[in-house]
Amino acid sequence: MKYFVYFSLAILILLFFGCNEYYDQYYNSVPETSDTNVWYGLAEDTSLSVFTNLLIENHYDDLIKNSENCFTVFAPVNSAMKAMMDTSAVDSSILNFHISDFFIQTAFISGTEKVVTLGSKYANIERIGGAIKYEGIPVEFESPLYRNGRFFKIDGVAVPLPNIYEYISLTMPSLKKYIDRKDIKVMDRALSRPIGFNEAGYTIYDTVSDIVNLVEEKYFPIKHELRFQRATLVFPNQEVYNNALNIMADDLGGNFKDYNDIPYGWQEDFLIPHLLKNGIFEFSREEYEFDKNGKDYLTLNNILGASIDIYYTPVNKVVCSNGNIYSYSDYIIPEQLYTWSSRLEMESLLVWSEEFKKFVWNAKLVNIDSDIEVEPEIIPFGDGLKDSLVEIRLPQKTDWMGNLIPYDGKFILDFSSVILFPGKYMMVVRNYYNIGGVYDVYVNDELVRTIDYTDYQKYRGIYFSVTGERVNRIDEYNIFDCFVDIKQYGKATIRLDYRNGGSGIPLPGFSIDYIEFIPEEIFEGYENYKF
Repeated sequence: MKYFVYFSLAILILLFFGCNEYYDQYYNSVPETSDTNVWYGLAEDTSLSVFTNLLIENHYDDLIKNSENCFTVFAPVNSAMKAMMDTSAVDSSILNFHISDFFIQTAFISGTEKVVTLGSKYANIERIGGAIKYEGIPVEFESPLYRNGRFFKIDGVAVPLPNIYEYISLTMPSLKKYIDRKDIKVMDRALSRPIGFNEAGYTIYDTVSDIVNLVEEKYFPIKHELRFQRATLVFPNQEVYNNALNIMADDLGGNFKDYNDIPYGWQEDFLIPHLLKNGIFEFSREEYEFDKNGKDYLTLNNILGASIDIYYTPVNKVVCSNGNIYSYSDYIIPEQLYTWSSRLEMESLLVWSEEFKKFVWNAKLVNIDSDIEVEPEIIPFGDGLKDSLVEIRLPQKTDWMGNLIPYDGKFILDFSSVILFPGKYMMVVRNYYNIGGVYDVYVNDELVRTIDYTDYQKYRGIYFSVTGERVNRIDEYNIFDCFVDIKQYGKATIRLDYRNGGSGIPLPGFSIDYIEFIPEEIFEGYENYKF
């Protein structure tokens, strides 16, 4: 027993001196803490002079010395900085990526952790055993704890990856323009201060505004970097995109020669939203996830949860800080995006009035020029369709014999069509054939048709199209049509100019369901037309 006690005591003495030697090696070689600013520790280390001189040139020294925040600096040694500067410039984005305004204690890191840097980008710190790496670069030295942080020496320069928006800004001008035009200003209610009430009793605010991007709100915060959230964008690079527009221009012919002739308004309204809907997915997707396994298409859910049929092949993967970007191997714009039939439902020109508790003309969309005030009426269909007619009934007078005389004054209804691509269209107006009169129809100030509702009565509801076809009425509904030539992309101006009540019309006025524009090249007549 006595020998066992001596042996145990000897072991304890050896362990004590061994621990002291380990402590001296790893802790006493530098002071554990220093009651000075971390900037002075950086500046005194001559092996970091290239990096610190750049910090001084860009006034980071003032930031670190005067800020109340703590800082962790990953400082590349001189040899690494010189190698970097021999091939490319070192800008603020790189300097930011080596500084965090948080104190980072590597002892508490196990495996890989993300830390946020000054530029709001995330960097990876890896700690396995005693080895520490910053963005895969070995850490050579860890400083003592200064009053406002610490620094590390690293044997390389960490280059931040662009986020999805930054990459788009450098390589995809058409998409960047679309995203930038989706910025809107909204009131920040949390910061805005109520200062009173208006005449209607609504609160008036001393408004503080914020900028919100509608693309980010709908799909993914592509301008921002989050610790765990990532996405994948598949979108044609600018070369593939322009080539697709060239093919479209060749298909359209006429004045369309190449991609420069395709209106950007159409790209913004139709093409780019179509591409985004079919090309943004949650998480960082890899190439194999788009493998169609010999089939024509693959079905995936986009980031909105909608099921998308994917016919394209993603290529040229680019890894960004908040996801992946791919281009298309090739791309042809679907014809239905620019040779489509579009309907303007007349009820879309109305708006609900809380004051009058009924629908009235939307003053932003409709202009009325009339000798009298006439309110629109919504007439639901009787066949169960989820639709309705908009009627304008004009007054009648009685002559000395008691006969009704239709309104003979002025009534002009002026409004805009749906968005149209330049080209020749069949314009089809579906109406109620027992209400009408004689009126002129103008499109972009050009008279395209004069309608006399007496003709409906004369031929018992049969309408003779401008194509020569006979169109039979359906119940009490029929159409009139005309050809129109749209010269510019955008909304056409439609004007209905009432002339008189004609003869044989029991009710003068207008009663219209919709106005449809059908490209001439896809109009096949009324045999299979869907009313």
